[in-house]
Amino acid sequence: MIPPPITPCKTPDRELIHDGNSSTFIDEIQNDENDTKISIKNKKDFCIATPPLPTTESENSSDEEDTQNMEGKTFTKAGVEIDRASAGNVRRSKEESAIDTEQEDCFGYTTCKLKKKYGSMGQVFMHVIIRKDNGYLGISLAGHRDRTKMACFIAGINPKGMASSTPLEIGDEIVEVNGIVLQGRSHLNVPTILKSIIGTSLKFVIIRRKPSADDLAVKPVTQFPLCLDEDEDVFAHYTNVRMVQIKKGNSGLGIMIIEGKHAEVGQGIFISDIQEGSMADMAGLHIGEMILAVNKDSLIGCSYETAASLLKKSDGVVVLKICNPNKTKETSTNSITSTSITVKGSSDAKACSASPDKATQSSRPVTPMPKKSPAKEVVDPSKALIVPNENTTIEIDTNNKPLGVVAVGSELNIHTDAVIIDILPDGIASKDKRLQIFDQITEINGNKINQDCSEKQLQKYLKDLQPKMRLTIFRSDVESTEKVEFDLMKKPGKQFGIGLRIHHPKGMILTEVLPGGIIELDGRLRKGDIITHINSESVCNLSHEDSSILLKTIQGKATFKVLRPIPKKR
Repeated sequence: MIPPPITPCKTPDRELIHDGNSSTFIDEIQNDENDTKISIKNKKDFCIATPPLPTTESENSSDEEDTQNMEGKTFTKAGVEIDRASAGNVRRSKEESAIDTEQEDCFGYTTCKLKKKYGSMGQVFMHVIIRKDNGYLGISLAGHRDRTKMACFIAGINPKGMASSTPLEIGDEIVEVNGIVLQGRSHLNVPTILKSIIGTSLKFVIIRRKPSADDLAVKPVTQFPLCLDEDEDVFAHYTNVRMVQIKKGNSGLGIMIIEGKHAEVGQGIFISDIQEGSMADMAGLHIGEMILAVNKDSLIGCSYETAASLLKKSDGVVVLKICNPNKTKETSTNSITSTSITVKGSSDAKACSASPDKATQSSRPVTPMPKKSPAKEVVDPSKALIVPNENTTIEIDTNNKPLGVVAVGSELNIHTDAVIIDILPDGIASKDKRLQIFDQITEINGNKINQDCSEKQLQKYLKDLQPKMRLTIFRSDVESTEKVEFDLMKKPGKQFGIGLRIHHPKGMILTEVLPGGIIELDGRLRKGDIITHINSESVCNLSHEDSSILLKTIQGKATFKVLRPIPKKR
């Protein structure tokens, strides 16, 4: 007797589970078929995933793209590093290679390769833009109007930018630049990627559809920021404006800057000190003068971090637009919003604020000075204990190793500063024993952590490996948290789309909110939330396996109880 056919059972949904002993994350990417590909970045991470299929590096491979491991980098025949998923690395059969007689460029591109990779998406073409000194592309970018889709579209082309003379159009999708794949990535990351590319040549791979502008998340951009070489009126109300050219040498410009507020001209970037005999000193700059622009980049409204970055990356002859708003009257009562920084190239340069003695010299204008706080007993930061309800500066010997804490920034769910949501077992912070969960971080190695500090900057500061790490911590005497409860509906074939860290004493930390998942679309759960219960079941001490089973088997209504850190405003 022939047995009846066996119907394959449905594979359960997969959720991310993160090992509490690791400080890295697991990335989840959802494709159109609701499948999941999980990339493990640390062997201590735990996840449920299908083992990858064997791949080959042969150029004449007939395997389809979706069966290959397209993560990471590779090299073209010309020795240029590109993404594995780039059209320059597309796999072709022997017949396709024989037909394609076009010589590959340094990124491995040919017309046939581009059509094979992106031809089904629309008209595909390449265009090269040569970046000029002190010039800018003049392209405004936007994402996809469908929030579940990551894309980078051209939303505007400035007629005064370099892109205005190219065949680029509003609505074009940028899928690659110089072998770097931008398809499926957020448009917010693209400017940083473009700035990181070395050299003056940018080769864009463009997809054009008709009607193309319908996919844009915003209306086409028609107004652009002022261009300094043509719109000088922006500086018309500043007094004593002049242009100063300084040749930047190996020791830098020799100036220190500070972000301050002047009674006459308002907020801006001011010169707080000048090294004697430096290029800036010889060029005639004075303490207290305001820097309006560096080359063609305006500093109006910029933070001191942005201004310092522009000054540091400037090379050769630097053109500064300077104004002198100071009068003979005393200006020391003007408020200062941040500490001073140095913008010198030499390693022996020391950062210090302009002293009152220098500020009163007749040869140099008066510099706005910060208000002095009452003197306090000086405590060694390496031994200082954190005092509740006040800022405490501590120093931890990290020996160029990670601190071992997990923190979330203000732009996600915190009103002020950042907050520690986990301290990793056996990490340096755990051994130091001074930091606690829900401590607020207000400063890391001199970098202010506030509402202006992005999540990316926060993580960069925390991961910056130094011999010592200096932190300014605020600890409330009462744990500043709130308990919230959410009901979510999980339909068949849908995923929560979250990354979790387990082995936390209070529950499971939500470390990632992935695009297109139930959590992201609902919008109420946030990164940094600590899930304590799911459907009245405590998840505080669940193992990897139990956590995975619980999340996979949930169907229909799911009730999440969450502990959310809410630091106090100060």
